[in-house]
Amino acid sequence: MEHAFQLDVISDELLSIVAKRVSEAGDIRLGFSILLSAGLVAETAGKSKVDAEDVQSAVQSETRLEILKKIDDISRQIG
Repeated sequence: MEHAFQLDVISDELLSIVAKRVSEAGDIRLGFSILLSAGLVAETAGKSKVDAEDVQSAVQSETRLEILKKIDDISRQIG
């Protein structure tokens, strides 16, 4: 985190939310994607800190992508 964000840009509470989602998914790459997306959402909005809405938006977006990837994998296995 210290290399990706400036100090105090994202709270420990929000990191815990991301960690929980990563634990559920079992893939650390999802955490990196969520953090990147949340940071970009905050930056685009002109914020200096990532807030809960940014993390929630990123989690939803990345969850949708994960579902689409699984559907694609299943389609390839069937087809």
